[in-house]
Amino acid sequence: MSQNRLFQYYKTAKNQDLEILICQDAKEAHELESVANFFKKDVLVFPDFRATLGDDLRVYKEELHALFSTLRKYYALKKKPLIISPLKTLLFNLPKANLLASTTLEFGSNIELKKFKEQMLFWGYSFVDMVQVEGEISFRGDIIDIFPPSSAMPLRISLFDDEIEQIKYFELESQRTQKDELESVEITPAFYSLNEDEFNSLNAKIAKSEFNSLVKDIASLGFWHLEESAVNFLEGKNAKLVRNLDTLLVDAYALNKPTLSRECFNLEVLGEYDDFKEISVSDVHALLKVYKDKKITVIASNEAVVKQAGLFDLKGIETRYAPYILNILTKDELVISLNKREKIRRRRKSSILLDDLKAGDYVVHEDYGVGIFESIEKTEILGGIKDFIVIKYVGDDKILLPV
Repeated sequence: MSQNRLFQYYKTAKNQDLEILICQDAKEAHELESVANFFKKDVLVFPDFRATLGDDLRVYKEELHALFSTLRKYYALKKKPLIISPLKTLLFNLPKANLLASTTLEFGSNIELKKFKEQMLFWGYSFVDMVQVEGEISFRGDIIDIFPPSSAMPLRISLFDDEIEQIKYFELESQRTQKDELESVEITPAFYSLNEDEFNSLNAKIAKSEFNSLVKDIASLGFWHLEESAVNFLEGKNAKLVRNLDTLLVDAYALNKPTLSRECFNLEVLGEYDDFKEISVSDVHALLKVYKDKKITVIASNEAVVKQAGLFDLKGIETRYAPYILNILTKDELVISLNKREKIRRRRKSSILLDDLKAGDYVVHEDYGVGIFESIEKTEILGGIKDFIVIKYVGDDKILLPV
């Protein structure tokens, strides 16, 4: 329960120069983001990166991509936004801006294919027959498929000789391109924007690393060997703890083996006063009636949500159409949200042990339901050969799933 602390800060602090707010985890970070949004503050949220020094970071690939993407946005902005971060994300030095550079490809421009391939190699992309996950790239004749980590979808770049003829997003499942063409696209590194010397130097450090990993490469251990190319993100910034996090700090320094000293987190904690309270909203009408003499703000994702709550007379009530949730009571003000917390649906990985499957076994697909496992077969798609699981449905319907 810490939204009231940040709400109070924005209401009462004379010098609102807070640059980094440190909290416990991703859930709390996004709750605090709602407060910053309410006060129309520029804000970026770091993901919850909970690695231990020396871990094989392929397990944390998603968190690292999100962290680097957010850092890249931060470095690019002249007016720096508030950073809200889970504590464990800040336990280690983070890449400097020069490691997170990007390049832009434009329609009609020329591309030196050999040079571009080398750049993508040094930037950490995996070269594959068919792109399936972030950080992969495929070259097939005059077609380049690439999935930059910061992109919502993979990109297909069509060439005419060495000229970029077309840039489109495409769907992973069907491999079909979207209708709209793009004038330009930003290509970000899969990990770090290294040149050849930097790439070779980092790989040499990784080869001598004392940390164990099944594969010693930039994806698995590179983060631990950035050395002078990484920096204490807290240094020189006005950072505060949203509340006392001593228990979490004890846990972090016992288990995660941080490279930052413990003194880095001897920070001021946001104050908390009884005049600012977080409340539970069960009966909106009763709250509005009891606190009718206060300044009232109602938050709803859209007008339909307001009507569904039975609020038709909003005279004297400020309405904010926004997706976040914030319920605060002060001596002068009532802020309530009509929005409901959505359950985050995690994309689950396959729970099938392929070696145990036999032809004729029933399987359940998350979207398509019960089908019959038929075989695993190789199929060529856009010049790439991949193994696919064949599941048969009623009639002659079949679906092919990448293994």
